[in-house]
Amino acid sequence: MTHNPSDLAALVRDAQHRGLAGATPSRMVVDSVDGTGLVLVKSVRANAIAEGPYQQLGHVGALSPGDLVQLTPEVGTTGAMTYVVSGRYGAGSARAPVGVVTAVGSASAAAVESATSQTTYATALDVALVLPAGTWTVAAVGGLAIRHSAGSANWRIEIDGAGGTERSLYVATEMQMVDDATATGVTGGRTVTVRVQYKSSDPGTAFARNPWAMVTATR
Repeated sequence: MTHNPSDLAALVRDAQHRGLAGATPSRMVVDSVDGTGLVLVKSVRANAIAEGPYQQLGHVGALSPGDLVQLTPEVGTTGAMTYVVSGRYGAGSARAPVGVVTAVGSASAAAVESATSQTTYATALDVALVLPAGTWTVAAVGGLAIRHSAGSANWRIEIDGAGGTERSLYVATEMQMVDDATATGVTGGRTVTVRVQYKSSDPGTAFARNPWAMVTATR
């Protein structure tokens, strides 16, 4: 049996399509749609625009920014491999993807280097966390070197204006202290501030330096 070269090329392309159809799809989130079926997508974890735009297959239906979609490899008529938007997760709703956002901060000197108030916290360090739209759980761990002129000091982690558990210790000599805090139901689409804070627990002056913090948000 003989084959026309064009028929043979078609058979090869079909075989490639069948093989690629079984490949694990890439899960991405829609950034924008141009109205002609071309879609810009972002990596779920990196929150960065991927190469593209990509063609949307007709059966996928209308897409909106924030929809979680899958990209599947496809071989074009020229034999070059590309990707198409071949499906969606949670069809019929603009569903935010699972994601992770992180931020870290540190400094040699505290933003406020000493504090005498026994009621109002001073901020040693601010860390800004840029959250995409959605609802997030924010977890932070941080610390600072702290001492008090005559007694005890307090320290804590504050997330988006809500202070975590207050810690207290007699620190006549400088000690490196660590704390953690978690906030749930944090609204995204904005910048959230995480603070390392401290104050005097006894009369006298509390001193702080070398603050640091690591923050992770998940959804």
